[in-house]
Amino acid sequence: MAQEVTSLRKYGKGAKKSSADVSLLDMLESKTPYTYAHPLPGAALISPFTTVAFRTDEPIDGSTAFGKISLKGAKSGDHSKGETVLLSGRTVHFRPAHPLAPGEQVHVNVAEGIKTGSGKSLPAVEWSFHVSWRKLDTYHRVFLPLSVNGSHSSTHSSRANLHLLKKIRSDHFLLGLGAKKHARERQSTRMSIGDEGGQEIEETIVPNPAYRTLPPKYPRAVMRKLGDLSKLSPGYLFTAEIDQDPDEKTMKVIMTDRGDPVFYELGTLPTFAPTHNKQLVIRQSDNAIVVAGNDYRKKARFQAQHGHIINHHEFQMLSNGNSLILIYDPQLVDAKKIRPGVSGATRDTWAVGLIIQEVTPKGHVVFDWRSWDFLPRVWWETNMVVENRVWDLTHGNSLEEAPDGNIIVSMRALWQVTKINRNSGRIMWRLGGVSGNLKVAKDPNGLFSGQHDARLHDGLLTVFDNSVKTGSRTARAVDYKLDGSKATMVSLYDTGIAAFAKGNYRRMPNGNRVICLGLKLPPGVKGERRNPWYLETDDKGRPLVQMQWRRETHSYRVVKGPWQGFPRWQPKAIIDNNNSAGQMRLHFSWNGATEVDRWRVYRGEEKIADLKRTQFEHWVDIPEARNSCQKYQAVAVGRDGRELNRSKVAKSKPCSDEKTKVKKGGGVKRIKSSSPACDVIWRKRENCAADRLTISQNECEARGCCYKGGKGQTVEGLVRCFKSSNI
Repeated sequence: MAQEVTSLRKYGKGAKKSSADVSLLDMLESKTPYTYAHPLPGAALISPFTTVAFRTDEPIDGSTAFGKISLKGAKSGDHSKGETVLLSGRTVHFRPAHPLAPGEQVHVNVAEGIKTGSGKSLPAVEWSFHVSWRKLDTYHRVFLPLSVNGSHSSTHSSRANLHLLKKIRSDHFLLGLGAKKHARERQSTRMSIGDEGGQEIEETIVPNPAYRTLPPKYPRAVMRKLGDLSKLSPGYLFTAEIDQDPDEKTMKVIMTDRGDPVFYELGTLPTFAPTHNKQLVIRQSDNAIVVAGNDYRKKARFQAQHGHIINHHEFQMLSNGNSLILIYDPQLVDAKKIRPGVSGATRDTWAVGLIIQEVTPKGHVVFDWRSWDFLPRVWWETNMVVENRVWDLTHGNSLEEAPDGNIIVSMRALWQVTKINRNSGRIMWRLGGVSGNLKVAKDPNGLFSGQHDARLHDGLLTVFDNSVKTGSRTARAVDYKLDGSKATMVSLYDTGIAAFAKGNYRRMPNGNRVICLGLKLPPGVKGERRNPWYLETDDKGRPLVQMQWRRETHSYRVVKGPWQGFPRWQPKAIIDNNNSAGQMRLHFSWNGATEVDRWRVYRGEEKIADLKRTQFEHWVDIPEARNSCQKYQAVAVGRDGRELNRSKVAKSKPCSDEKTKVKKGGGVKRIKSSSPACDVIWRKRENCAADRLTISQNECEARGCCYKGGKGQTVEGLVRCFKSSNI
């Protein structure tokens, strides 16, 4: 086999009789003064790059914790050197200077003398855990394929295992969906929708096909008006177009609920969404999620720790400024010994567990929860089988900070939503699945299956139920009222559309439902897989609007919410005559800007238009630009009449005939100027009028600069007022 595997026999049948959140966590609480620790006493399958953390109910005097923690590995030896920090006043965090050895037992020693805020001295504590047999080259984002000719060694994995681990990072691989090349764009613009009593519903392509400032990759959608649009909830739509082909470049977008663009950026991020503190989960960079401010610039960067890879299903900013990160943790096990009857079981199966980390902006792990510790019966509860040597045991797909600060997690493979105590890691309740301890009441399906996007607000749990194995097999938006040991369904909207995977549902403050329907068909079934990525109903369940990508692409999630964007980049202005009349027009827009009230358009120094901003892009006719050199600039104006920003100068085609002729020879450039003093050989020019659209010769020379005749500051890099390196 490629590397040593774990049978977990001692965690098998015995685990079915007692819960590990009792045996491990209770062991910690009964033998130590701690309410939380990572790794837990007796834990297995721990990353060799782990940190060690523990906390108490009382605040800790951080100055008394330094030098008190040491680790000793059975193979790697002493690990007393490392970084010790105090997190959130109660959590002591220790990062060893060097990784542990795969497969070894590690003893943790905490010396006595750590004091609480009240002056109480904590006793010495010892416990141990076992490191995973996974080899060091299988951690971190970039694997280290040091094996030769596909073979393996005691320290390096086979190329086959490294390749499979890389594929496990892909949700499409775990869902059994292969790459589909060249997503086809749908051509029709009108169709009859579902069971609408034969009513023909007119479809509109959005955004406006007349726009010229959008990039070619901007995703077009078909919008269907289904009801009274005045009843739509306020807010912008945040989503990302996803292609089954991972090499196909797509975009994440903010748009209005009428399909008009607000912001676009190349790159796919399923969790693209605004945060609670008016920031934006904007992009994934290496093994990290980047959070931006309202200027779209990086404010924070969060990375999965302990050598793990961040999973794209979910990322949540917490109210304390930390983040919740979802991690899929593959471990090589002997599935035939753990559960002999499971389909596809092999003796070298990669079983994928779930890890939830709370990580600070500085990369410290405040909280680490692992399904290996708290879900010992997962091997028998999962609805997944082994495929291609991979056993996706939980398939976590959403995280939520509950109103009381604890964690709500959805696990698709278990058909279960679970609440986790964020202080200790103890499971508070489980809804659905084989072992749910909350009783489901008044749900006509009896249970959700393959669900996504579980959210808890004001005692109401909202779930997007894919219904892959229950009821009518069509996706539902379901609301459960939690009361003691019971979850009563109080509201339901059945979309009537099959959604095999992905999707989400959010209940808006006005009672409307906002729904994304993910992917339509399961693997192996021929047909169109895309679904509407945006469906909104009113509070009575009457559909109002629906959008679907024109290409055979889909979205993982759509979020609707408020946003104010103040980009630092300039508005865009271009001259174009690609319209039915062949008219010369200046098109202009400002990607990401939400606070533009008016646009002013200038031709040279003359204002030729002043118009109210009503959509993403505007344009004005400029017939004079066809046969004469003209230069234009679009100026964005705020509600207070203040100029916000202006575009670069756009010039008409005839201006190309007036370009300065530059002679090149021997790597030296010569420029002719209306001023004899500027007829010099130069190698570099410095723009003296970057702050001006136009400048006169007197003003230019008053700045001690050279002036090139003609109005305008810049025409395709031709600077009118400049200094040269030889002046």
